[in-house]
Amino acid sequence: MDPAEYLYGKDHVWILVDGCVGTIGLTDYARCELGAIEHIELPEAEDSVESGEPFGALESDQAVAELFSPVTGEIMEVNPRLAELPELVNQSPYKDGWLIKVRIERPEELKGLFSQERYREYIQV
Repeated sequence: MDPAEYLYGKDHVWILVDGCVGTIGLTDYARCELGAIEHIELPEAEDSVESGEPFGALESDQAVAELFSPVTGEIMEVNPRLAELPELVNQSPYKDGWLIKVRIERPEELKGLFSQERYREYIQV
């Protein structure tokens, strides 16, 4: 179930905004489509991300997929547990399996993201 307080991108990532910081992760829908996540490539803290541009990749038992940032900003933190436990994305995509935290530079980009209801319509759930 996609949490109501999150925003969602067309590339099946979510963002939870707290002030000027956004925590970004993979949606449950994408997780189900990809299968069991086996490896994750993520950038380093202090790297920059651009809205709509790739910031990492996931490898599952079924596919390799790029991760696209929903916002522009500086990466403040990368989930340290994912290097050893990439399966956290499968087990807890909205809590323990978060990917990166970003200092949002352009808050207006959030207006282009989906609410929970709109995201469900987008994926036709």
